[in-house]
Amino acid sequence: MKQPRWSPDGRLFYICEQSGWANITHLDVDAADAVPASLPTLELEFGRPGGLLGSSDYVFASNGAVVCSWWDSGVGQLGTLDSATGELSQIMTTAVAFDALASASDSIVAVTQERLEAAAVTRITLEGDGLATTVPLKRSTDQQLDMAYLSVAEDLTWQNSQNLTVHGFFYPPTNA
Repeated sequence: MKQPRWSPDGRLFYICEQSGWANITHLDVDAADAVPASLPTLELEFGRPGGLLGSSDYVFASNGAVVCSWWDSGVGQLGTLDSATGELSQIMTTAVAFDALASASDSIVAVTQERLEAAAVTRITLEGDGLATTVPLKRSTDQQLDMAYLSVAEDLTWQNSQNLTVHGFFYPPTNA
C-alpha cells in the first residue's frame, strides 16, 4: 500500500498491488464492513516505486474527481478515475510523464515532461470530455535545447525470454 490519502468525502484512497497491478482503490472506513472497494483491475501501473517517498500520482480535483497519472506501454498518461465504476478517462495533453500532482482550486499542478521540452511545473485546467488547457509555469531550464543534438525517443515493445511484455525506449543517435 502506498500514497494513502483522504478524499473530500472521507474515504481512504491508496495504491496497492493486490491484483499484480498497481491500482488505485479506496476504503470507506466508516462502513460497518470496511473492506476495500472492488474496482475493476486495470492492467496499468499507477504510482511510482514505493521507495520514492513523497510521490503524488493522484489528487482530488475541486469537484471531487480523482485525477491520476499512470504508465501505459512505458508512457505517462493523465486522466480521471470514477471511483464508483472504475472507469478511467484519459485527459489529452502533449506530456509523456507526470509527477508531483497537486490540486489547485479549479486546476491541477504537476511536474510534466514533454518529448522535446525541458521539464516544467505546469498548470492543467480540466475542461471536460478529456480536454485540458496546459500552461507551463516554470521550466527546469531557460536555455533552449538545440534540436540538432537531441535524440527523440521511439517507443518499443517486445517479448522477453520468459514471454513477458517489456516496454522501453530507443534513442537513435543524432549528430549535429
